[in-house]
Amino acid sequence: MVLISIHNMENPRFEILQDNYRQIFQLLCDSKLSDENLESIKRKFKDYINSVRRYENINNMEELLKILEKRCVIGYNNIGKLYDIVEEVDDVSKKKIGRHLVIQSDWLSKTPKAPINLAFYQDKQIHSSIPEFSLPFEVMNYISRNIDRFWKNFARALQIIPEKEIDLIEDHNGDKTRKCLEVFVHEVKCQRLSNPYGTLLSALEIINRRDIKEYVENVLKSR
Repeated sequence: MVLISIHNMENPRFEILQDNYRQIFQLLCDSKLSDENLESIKRKFKDYINSVRRYENINNMEELLKILEKRCVIGYNNIGKLYDIVEEVDDVSKKKIGRHLVIQSDWLSKTPKAPINLAFYQDKQIHSSIPEFSLPFEVMNYISRNIDRFWKNFARALQIIPEKEIDLIEDHNGDKTRKCLEVFVHEVKCQRLSNPYGTLLSALEIINRRDIKEYVENVLKSR
């Protein structure tokens, strides 16, 4: 019952952040933008795009924003670079977007970052061999049920799942979050990650799902 209460407290704030960010995204897509302005924005992010072919194939704001999201340059909890983009749009759009950015910044400032006790999880990690790492069924099940359509944010926050694997997960017909966790476990073994529990908890913190993070911590501590 306590866990349900925590989830209900955290989720509305998460939804507000997502919805407001999507409004910012759409307003940017609808803004008046000359070819020169688009090219100017693209130049600012050339190093992040990091692909000549991708760079040359960006023909509008929506394509640019989607690539920057894919590269984790922007996101609902990562709005700093959006100000560099807003500088180039028309004045009317700039005012509308500016109001939403203020709202987003205010909500993000109200979301405290809980510290992750990495030392504990380094001790918790079994010192036999990294390839034996696995996630408890209840952890897999709970994360899969609660991440839902935001699995991509979670996958990229884990920071060890290659983009090509994320593309494959997107084509998966089953539970995409569960598949993402299976790929995470596989990558932990392949890359011999020293602290996979800390990586998992950090990813949940990055996407502002402290309700899920607290549940996972409680399960791991009880084992």
